Amino acid sequence: MTDSPDRKGELVKSVSPAVKLAIQIAAFESLQAGSEFIEKEHLLIGILKLRVAGAVDAIRNNRHLMKDIMEEKKAIDFPLQNAGIRPDMFYRCIRLQFGKRVFVHKTKVLHRSTECKRCFGRAGQLAHDKEITCVHLFIAIMENPGEIIADCIKRMVSGQKPVGDPELPLSMQVSQSVKAYEKALKEKETLSQVIEHSRKDLFGKDRDSPVYRNMRGDLRKKTCLLARMCINTGDIAGLIASLKELVSESGTYDQGIGRMISQLEFMQREEIGISEATRKKVFDMLDAFEAQAK
Repeated sequence: MTDSPDRKGELVKSVSPAVKLAIQIAAFESLQAGSEFIEKEHLLIGILKLRVAGAVDAIRNNRHLMKDIMEEKKAIDFPLQNAGIRPDMFYRCIRLQFGKRVFVHKTKVLHRSTECKRCFGRAGQLAHDKEITCVHLFIAIMENPGEIIADCIKRMVSGQKPVGDPELPLSMQVSQSVKAYEKALKEKETLSQVIEHSRKDLFGKDRDSPVYRNMRGDLRKKTCLLARMCINTGDIAGLIASLKELVSESGTYDQGIGRMISQLEFMQREEIGISEATRKKVFDMLDAFEAQAK
């Protein structure tokens, strides 16, 4: 059991289900390490281990809850992986560097450390009037990671190209990458809504009119842009939907596109990331679709 965020006059703020799970994982990590408090290192491990949600029946059997938790995990994992940081290796490094302590708890309540509470306070500022998510907590931790986390990041990204502004500390570069990813997700969502409205506007229009042809060409360009955003954010499901929409709208279909969609569906099922070779092939297909729209 952990102390609630409203203890000792802290500002009460709602947190996402993913944060609640991360706190429980962090508490277990703290106990295993023999630590007196839940430290920010344990909290980061909890965030990086959100995949264990699939092993919790109450979460796994709730499709919407599972989806929300996995979306937060993806918003952190994808930019990390792009920076050459494997989340599983990252949390193992933190655990090893933190080491074992000898504190024995005499009560059932496990408290967060002052530094851990500071991370929640900062995450609340980042969230503004919305609930705190694991993305907010992750960014708050990376702004002031401390020696253990900073050292692990250096080990993980050794030999890798910078992930953000090379003048910033590595931890801030990682934070910058996650913020950019979160911004890209919002832009993708906005474009999806624009495309949906554009499709509705096509209904009832004369299919032989220049206006209809121009609107359809513009819609195809926007759908191609959405597909590129899906690639850049690792959204395989969105990419598949965009490709199918382009094929349906253009009436153009060949075995190459069919094989690509089947390959992407396999990647989605097996949770395999999009390789550089696959990215290039999809970009070539999108170039061809965009050329048809001119």
